[in-house]
Amino acid sequence: MCKSCVCIQSIRADPYWAKMCKIMKLQYIILAGVCLPLILIGSFSYLVPGFLYCKNYTYLDSDLSPSLIEKINIVEGITTTITNAQTQQFQQFKTAFNLTGTDLSIYPASRKFPCSNAYLHLSLYPQQALSVTADEVSPVKIDFNQINMSLFELHVSHFSGEVNITQSSITKAVIVSEAKVNVTYTSSKDFQLNDSVQIRLMNSTLPNMSVFTAGNFIYTQLINEPIVNISVQINSPNVRGFTQKLCIPAASFSGKCAQIQNKYWSGDVGVNYYVNGVKTEAIMKDKQIRGKHLKEFAVGEIMRVCSDYTPDTFAIPAITMLNRAEATLVLYEGDLPTECE
Repeated sequence: MCKSCVCIQSIRADPYWAKMCKIMKLQYIILAGVCLPLILIGSFSYLVPGFLYCKNYTYLDSDLSPSLIEKINIVEGITTTITNAQTQQFQQFKTAFNLTGTDLSIYPASRKFPCSNAYLHLSLYPQQALSVTADEVSPVKIDFNQINMSLFELHVSHFSGEVNITQSSITKAVIVSEAKVNVTYTSSKDFQLNDSVQIRLMNSTLPNMSVFTAGNFIYTQLINEPIVNISVQINSPNVRGFTQKLCIPAASFSGKCAQIQNKYWSGDVGVNYYVNGVKTEAIMKDKQIRGKHLKEFAVGEIMRVCSDYTPDTFAIPAITMLNRAEATLVLYEGDLPTECE
């Protein structure tokens, strides 16, 4: 039986219990009166310095020129903005930094209440190589606009954030992050992308590409540059609700083969061939539209499809797609199909 019920019955039956109930109530009042102010004081002393710590300010130092920075190491959650070399501006939330040559480390000025996001924006950046490593940062946002560099590396061990690369040329890009990745009108001879959950590579030229992902993935190439080696592994736990597609000019794939292994087959999954937006050929699991370009042979879940080439077991595929979900290769002549826009 609960204590309150015992007290109610005892008040009516026994004066002793009535007295004890009054003492217990007094103890509760005293305890609440002592503990509640302590809790409020403790919370105030912890949170207020945190908000003050995260207050934005601008740091200007001619010695800290972003044009010299090749490596950025972000540690334990901060908010940082580095602008282009022309302004030589280092704008940051309250953090400490250490610059040694071309290696820049950024970390919280205090571990008590670290800000938990970072932002890096580079525009018309003249640097030839840049490496960004962020530890326990949420989210990381990186914007590249009109960048020309030989090497870009990003390693972020967190699930949130966004990487946007526009109108840029990067000889080699290595992105290891679960952040969203958006690439438009960009070229790269060696493009490696791991762990991202949403990837949009639109109107770009990435003939040598390696992608390991789970979730949405679409790549659209407009320029007729020959495909060298594209490897895509999609490990999506859910078959439905994802878009997984490669859209490549037919001329870039002529005389080459693709090896596709889909765990699940249905609908238009496979290889589709379009001419000016109209599907003229298709090699799918349960349906084929025959024409003069596509030829195939299949063993179980593995299908090898070639364009303007007779498939055999000796040809090394230019495109390899290993998918737990459903992925489609679209080859097109003329206008870009609507499903690739």
